[in-house]
Amino acid sequence: MARNCAVIVGINDYDEISPLKYAKSDAERMRDFFMQDLGVSQDDLYFFTDDSPRNAQGRKTQPTYGTLKSFLGDRFENPFLSAGDTLWFYFSGHGMPCEGRDYLLPSDGNPRSMPALGIAISDVTERLRRSGADNVVMLIDACRSDGAKNAGMGIGEEKQQGVITFFSCSPSQVSYEIDEIGQGAFTNVLLEALRIQGEGNCATVERFANYLKDRVPQVTQRYKQYRQVPYVKIEPETKLHYLLLPKFANLTDIALLRENALEAENEGDYDLAFQLWLRVNVAAGGSDMKAVKAFQRLANKQMTDSSSKPIVVTNISHCRTIISGNQTISGDNIAKVSPKIELRSAKGINYRELERLLQAKEWREADELTAKLMLEVSGQPNWLEEEHINIFPCKDLETIDQLWVHHSNGKFGFSVQNNIWLECGGKIGQFEEEVWKRFAAKVGWYHPSKDEWRTYKDFMQETQNFQKSLPASLPRSIFWGELAVGWLGAISALGHKLTICLSSLELPSAKGIDYRELEQLLKAQEWRKSDELTHKLICQVADRIKEGWLDIEHINNFPYEDLHTIDQLWVNHSNGKFGFSVQKKLWLACGGKTSDYDMDVFKRFAENVGWYQRKGGWRTYDKFMNETQNAQSALLASLPALGEVGVVWDWTWVTRRLPCALIAFREF
Repeated sequence: MARNCAVIVGINDYDEISPLKYAKSDAERMRDFFMQDLGVSQDDLYFFTDDSPRNAQGRKTQPTYGTLKSFLGDRFENPFLSAGDTLWFYFSGHGMPCEGRDYLLPSDGNPRSMPALGIAISDVTERLRRSGADNVVMLIDACRSDGAKNAGMGIGEEKQQGVITFFSCSPSQVSYEIDEIGQGAFTNVLLEALRIQGEGNCATVERFANYLKDRVPQVTQRYKQYRQVPYVKIEPETKLHYLLLPKFANLTDIALLRENALEAENEGDYDLAFQLWLRVNVAAGGSDMKAVKAFQRLANKQMTDSSSKPIVVTNISHCRTIISGNQTISGDNIAKVSPKIELRSAKGINYRELERLLQAKEWREADELTAKLMLEVSGQPNWLEEEHINIFPCKDLETIDQLWVHHSNGKFGFSVQNNIWLECGGKIGQFEEEVWKRFAAKVGWYHPSKDEWRTYKDFMQETQNFQKSLPASLPRSIFWGELAVGWLGAISALGHKLTICLSSLELPSAKGIDYRELEQLLKAQEWRKSDELTHKLICQVADRIKEGWLDIEHINNFPYEDLHTIDQLWVNHSNGKFGFSVQKKLWLACGGKTSDYDMDVFKRFAENVGWYQRKGGWRTYDKFMNETQNAQSALLASLPALGEVGVVWDWTWVTRRLPCALIAFREF
């Protein structure tokens, strides 16, 4: 399980400069939050205030220059945390800039003694980065003032490498303490943000930052007639979607992290990809199978890339392993990083023979069997066209690819070929003959100097020697062999399909429904096609395809897994504008109830979402959807409308179709 560690400093009493009122009590509140809400253990919490007791080692914890410098030097000399862990540093007190650097003032520091008795923030971050945690968060409530705008000296101009830093105010401002609430404005809002649960939570760096920037100015404007604006520095910017509070993360947060991880992986930034996948796994409680498979992929890619740095894998179900192209993988629980391949198939295909051939390094037999199995999955006698690849089941494609990648130590497989295709200038989902030739030359299928394609027989005779074979040269038969004469564009189409499979959200269904097509339509913002497909899928789930609509009984028995999946897809890909859960909120706002249907309420609801006009009556589906193609102009909660091409929204239609729309108002 991911570990949190916190360093907290709060100073009221300064030796030679004006004291503060609430810095110490704010630090105490933060300590209580970290221990009670975030579960930070006593051993992982380091607390420094004016009157804090000696620590377990008998050392003083008053925040003097000597105490803080000694602590930072000693505790962070060697790593003690792991990738996936988060280190928090909170400071409340005075701060100031000096000679181009930002400083925190210890209790015995003052402007006249700068920089000798100041703690440089850059020195703090340098020590914190030694902890081993891949997520270091600094919360700086400094430059404090009780009201005089010239009482503080702003900090925040200096860049802090590799750390997420939240400053209580912009560099030219001061940070207010407010008597009416008995706190600093920044820390007051900080604790608000950290404790928000459910919708609107601040689980990600981005939402946390936005909340602080919106709320702190409101508080200071109310009590001080002054807009104190927090200042945020995220280094690197890829941490914008990091999860500060994984337990509050929703499916959208995790999906966005997955996309970022895949993007980093495709760009060859394996260190960043690993960190992002690790965050995905932490948010999922250590049981995200896509993340576990990604760790295996990254390990295999490392083995084929001698220029890559070793990836240190830690805290994956207590696994501690080093993965490198030149090192043996070892650890307490290696199976978590390199698990046995699960032979999944949506069509009941048995992949054990393929697994056996690959384990035995029988490459030609494995290649020919791969082609046969893929044709069997697709129900095609000779070859695969683009339309067959587009609907090829992800379970089967992932199984075949993982078997090849795993048993070739990352040398062969569709995902390896996809990477080579991109390196050659190819684009996912697009076929270009020149790119195809560059790819074929790189994997040994084509002699560019002779402008000659090698026969399958000649190529496979050489490929029997694994050491001499080129990376990504297999599988080949499904593209261009003797048994299956494939469509040449299959290489890009398969890469596209594989990317879709790997980047998809978890899309659970109690009825085995495949929601990936709906996901792709929504990603492309094809709203009408998505709406019509949603209608079909809902009827399919409820076994009401013939009727084309649902009655109350079928709505009440509609599987939660499918309802939630459909809703999350709409919400995620519309940025919260469309979806059943969005419609439900509007229904309640119009005076509706989740258990009762009221036609007057429904008309108010329909008017709000643009389905009904008081003067014009019910709008035709065609007219409504033509306007809704522009998501910016579409009304909130107006989709899904669950309509069909050419169906007129008259009273008969509404009465018949209304139960299908009421699925939106079931309890989530």
